[in-house]
Amino acid sequence: MGQMDLISAFKSELFRPLATLVAPGLFAIAPALMLIAQQHEEVGAFLDSNPFGFAGLLLAVATAAGMILESVGARIEAGIDQCLAERCYPRFWDIWGSYLQLKTDSEVIGQRYARTVITRLKFSLSFAPSLILFAVTLLLVNTKLKVLTLGSAVCVATICFALAGFLLLEAVKMCDTLNYTRCRVLAAHDVECTNPEHDLPAAKAFVCYVLFHLLGFRSKRITGLLKSHKLLGPLPDPKLAKAENEE
Repeated sequence: MGQMDLISAFKSELFRPLATLVAPGLFAIAPALMLIAQQHEEVGAFLDSNPFGFAGLLLAVATAAGMILESVGARIEAGIDQCLAERCYPRFWDIWGSYLQLKTDSEVIGQRYARTVITRLKFSLSFAPSLILFAVTLLLVNTKLKVLTLGSAVCVATICFALAGFLLLEAVKMCDTLNYTRCRVLAAHDVECTNPEHDLPAAKAFVCYVLFHLLGFRSKRITGLLKSHKLLGPLPDPKLAKAENEE
């Protein structure tokens, strides 16, 4: 049993960096690598003469790019959490703080589920900017190499942008899910956790809200912009939610 747990833990620890660092990093730099390989024959010669060395170098570059993308994703996650705290859950940071301080002798299923959601969240937040970078780089590289027709290149870039938007949408929902899961885990360990029931605002509008927040707009200005373009209906009043929570 102990050996099985060790193997399972090893697989998890191996899969997570591959999914959240290497894959997004490699995808982001792929068009640039293609351009370098086409422009410099030495790259192909190095691959033929030393494939393991080339693979190691590629892995290092992809990991470095992935770590930069992960930092971008962490910034986006912080923005999502801040917006959830401001607009939806007045006790968001209290719940997060209590969860971090939780001491447990046994693990509940909710904690395992939270780890699964976190891996998916990190992947989404790293791969979304990776897709955007891939699309932009592909369009630039294609003007030089002419690998695809203009229509095909634009089509691929559009798909990448759409997938990036989808991943950001899912990231918002996963952050919301994690907040709920943390509250339930705290309750399972007899730690008081009152989190007002709340339906997340229309997810598309909330992603717009988060993006504007990350760009430095103030909350009232963001709300005004979205409402003026009919993207955002009435959001929950944080003061009202806080009063209901205190009752």
